[in-house]
Amino acid sequence: MKRWDLCNVGVTATVTVGSVPIGVAFDGTNIWVTNYISGTVSKINPVSNTVTAAVTVGSNPRGVAFEGTNIWVTNNGSNTVSKIDPVSNAVTATVPVGSYPWGVAFDGTNIWVANSDSGTVSKIDPVSTLVTATVTVGTGPYSVAFDGTNIWVANSDSGTVSKINPVSNAVTATVNVGSYPRGVAFDGTNIWVTNSGTGTVSKIRV
Repeated sequence: MKRWDLCNVGVTATVTVGSVPIGVAFDGTNIWVTNYISGTVSKINPVSNTVTAAVTVGSNPRGVAFEGTNIWVTNNGSNTVSKIDPVSNAVTATVPVGSYPWGVAFDGTNIWVANSDSGTVSKIDPVSTLVTATVTVGTGPYSVAFDGTNIWVANSDSGTVSKINPVSNAVTATVNVGSYPRGVAFDGTNIWVTNSGTGTVSKIRV
């Protein structure tokens, strides 16, 4: 960043959504925000900074992801995942998963959902909206990411990260990290995991 750009950094808009907004995703056109207490998802036009739709989903929506066509939302309190058509703003499917679903990710073919209280990850076919596999991971899986080949899951209560082969649905590695790992992301080369209990971030070689 050039020095003269520093004066341009700042909040340019504040958009009012539902109660306790948590998850956020971009579909290429709109911003989608899960409102945990309201049980809704807000659709925001990033140009006008206005909410153009409020979609009612399950109880306590948390994670949100876009798979190229639809929006997917994990509903903590309902143990379900909502599939939303971003054009009609309608929920087109509600998929039962494990207990207390949190993170959600798309691997280019399937939707993956971390079920915190079940210690599992659900694999969903986005077309049939059926759960095609349930993979047992560590305790308290929280978030999930895709590295282009494998699925990675942060297991908060185990202090581990599970590596899953999305074809065989098998856990191929379990990596010990810090205490209470929560967030997980891929930078194109490595996996990064936030350890909320130790104030650290672990970098994992893929």
